Amino acid sequence: MEEGHLIAAVRYVSLNPVRARLVERPQDWAWSSARAHLAGKDDGLAAVRPVLERLGPGGIEHLLQPSADDDAAFAVSHAAQRRPAAHLAMPTSSKAWNGCSAAP
Repeated sequence: MEEGHLIAAVRYVSLNPVRARLVERPQDWAWSSARAHLAGKDDGLAAVRPVLERLGPGGIEHLLQPSADDDAAFAVSHAAQRRPAAHLAMPTSSKAWNGCSAAP
């Protein structure tokens, strides 16, 4: 994996639970490798050395700090993916649904 992509992926995955407002800090998410990276110790699932060596001292702490730009990008990304409810689980080829609206 390209260096920049690896770092971006670690940040993205670590901050997802924070952006989704499931936890306040990445290390609070039970299934996150953030705790292991911040502690600087493998946890049996995550090998922290490859990321920590690339970031240098204090780099992981900086990387895992959410920013206002993250929130804006997350909101735009999710808004762009939303579809009207009428498109959810409807058999669009079915004559029964053609011309129907999801609204009552």
